[in-house]
Amino acid sequence: MLYGCECWPIKKEDLRRLERNERTMLRWMCHIKPGGNTSTEDIRQKLGLSDLSREIGYRRLRWFGHVYCSSNATKRILDLQVAGRRKRGCPRMSWRELVDGDLRDRLLSPRDALDRVFWKRTLASRMQRLANSCV
Repeated sequence: MLYGCECWPIKKEDLRRLERNERTMLRWMCHIKPGGNTSTEDIRQKLGLSDLSREIGYRRLRWFGHVYCSSNATKRILDLQVAGRRKRGCPRMSWRELVDGDLRDRLLSPRDALDRVFWKRTLASRMQRLANSCV
């Protein structure tokens, strides 16, 4: 269900659809009828799963680490700004803006991705802490 989610500039509407689908699948896996009184958090705790939005953020940051440590051409593409004006209204968030938000949430900077050992250890430990905070 999350195949390739590292590269999506996901919208809130898409995230709500994924979460609704996940809830349905979890209830189906645990043989809980839709009218049951069991909360989704209880089911996740029982199965040892973390929240879907946190998992997507974790995967996005892992992918960002791979991209950021790659060649200089890739870094130039990441920092590319398209000339021109955006349409009126609330613009869609770009992938880079989502990554910047994930970095802010986890108190990281893009330069931290250059140290691969630190990056992997930090993402894994922060993801573990987030999963434990759900329980």
